[in-house]
Formats: sequence, structure tokens, C-alpha cells
Amino acid sequence: MIEIINLNKTYDNKNKALKNINIRIEEGEFVFIMGRSGSGKSTLMKILLKEVEPTSGKVIVNDMELGKMPRRYVPKYRKMLGVVFQDFRLLKDMTVYENVAFAQRVLGMPTRKIKENVPAILRQVGLSSKYKSYPNQLSGGEQQRVAIARALINNPAVLLADEPTGNLDAHNSMEIMGLLEQINRRGTTVVVVTHSHEIVEKMGKRVITIDRGCVVSDEVMEPWDYGELQVEEIHSRRGPVVKESESTKRAVRDEREKYERSVRSQAESRSGRGLGREEYGSGAKSYGGAMEVPVDSQSADKTVSFSQVREQRGRDRGRGKQI
Repeated sequence: MIEIINLNKTYDNKNKALKNINIRIEEGEFVFIMGRSGSGKSTLMKILLKEVEPTSGKVIVNDMELGKMPRRYVPKYRKMLGVVFQDFRLLKDMTVYENVAFAQRVLGMPTRKIKENVPAILRQVGLSSKYKSYPNQLSGGEQQRVAIARALINNPAVLLADEPTGNLDAHNSMEIMGLLEQINRRGTTVVVVTHSHEIVEKMGKRVITIDRGCVVSDEVMEPWDYGELQVEEIHSRRGPVVKESESTKRAVRDEREKYERSVRSQAESRSGRGLGREEYGSGAKSYGGAMEVPVDSQSADKTVSFSQVREQRGRDRGRGKQI
């Protein structure tokens, strides 16, 4: 549990970074802290990490009041937190395995336990096959997964993530959010600092918004949908799943069959042989302005573009049908 009571922070230059902040985050919650650059959210994160002292007020984390904590206990306090940063902060001359193991070695964990714990946490974040890789051999999303594994290896009660998707594209950002959600379901309190409205809207969690040092809203967001179409982002290798109407399904089948006939015809004219089904792939792809995604989690080779769906919805409305 995190409780912040009448918290204020004024820097030496008289800049009032935080003004009378009151927040309570229960054990096991998933909370976003949103705000523009300079809003005070980073100062709040630094106070939670005991990197900065508040001017006044109280911060209590898991029954420990930070203002009364002796300096010699600060390292121990920080070890009970998992922290993920925007820039990953991996050790470049260490492999994935060594980066994660390092977090246990500094605590004096026996080598035998490290050899058990590191492979287990790498499986959890989907990086078992990358354990020998170095950071410069990984994508941005994979590097952030390593950082999350390192943050989780010591079983923290609270995970603090400061702009964890700031250096990632949209696809990898949602994968990281899905991973954080899985971690939260296992009981870890997750606090994510972000400025991304898109991620916040898609996730449908509690959102605390800070502006000019003040809490201006504290609400639970509804998961983002696309109007009458219900689009649910699911953390899956198959990508987003679209739940569509029967008329849309028919339109999708027609468009897919037309596309497959066209591709086979072109392939046969070039090489004299058909095009295998595996050429279509299973992940979401972008073609111009249309995003194609799997429409059936059991049949990943079916795809639907949002432009096709919009066209079909327009035709249905013209016929007076309700989608």
C-alpha cells in the first residue's frame, strides 16, 4: 500500500513541483500517473524512490514512513521496490542472463538460487532464448523486457515504471503493458508514470492526472473501444482480436477471397506456381493507411482492415441495418 498525505515539494529555485498531493494506492492495484512534462510526476517518482526529500507531508509505503526512515535503511527499502526506466539502464557488457542475475548478486544470493531464479523470470517475460544475447543485439521491446525481469527477480511488493514505453513503438508498447498487467494479476502493485493518452485509454485502469504540481483528476478509465465495433487489445502473439458483426464477417471473407485470388494469379504469372498460405503470416501488418489484424484467435491467417470494416458499416447503415 502507498499513501501520500499533504505532500509538497518546493525546490531551491522556488519552483513548487508538488502542491498538497493526497493519493492512496491499495495493495495489488494497477495505477497510471499521468501528466505533461514538468507537471510534477517525475518528482513524485523520485520521492517514492527516496532520491528526493519532500518539503512537507508524509509518504508511507508498505507501513514504512519514508520521512522517518534512517539513511542506512534506504538501500534496503529500495531493494523491496522494482523499478523500470524509459532508457532500460542495462549493463551493455553483460548478457541478458548476467544483467538479471546482477540484481540478485548484489543481495548476496547464492549462485545455486540465481541459477534457478534467472531462467524462471526470463521464461515469464518471454526471453528464454535470448539469455546469451547482449543489449545491443536486442530490440527496444526486448531490452525493456530484460529491465522488467531484472526489476522482478527479487519479488518486489511494488513495481514503479517511469515512462516504460517512451522509447518503444505502439506494438511493443502494448506488449510491455500486457506484461505489466500479467505481473499485476499475480499480486504486485504496479504504478506507471506516463504521458501517453493512447496507452491509458486502451488499458482501462485507474488514472491519476497531475498538472502544475496538483492532482486534477483521479478516475478509473473505461477500456478504449472503436465506436460500435468492440476492439479488444489482447496480449497475444496473434495480435489484436476484432469482434465483428455477421455482415462485417461476410465482407471480410469476400475481401480475403478476392485478395487471395489476386495474389495467386500474380504469383502464378511470375513463377508458374501457387503461393503458399504461410506467405500471409499471422501478425498485424500495416498497408498504407489500413491496419490489418487477425479476426479470429483460432485462425490467424484471416485478416481484416479497418478501412474495409468502415466501408461495410457504411453500406449496412445505408440499408438501414444495425451493426
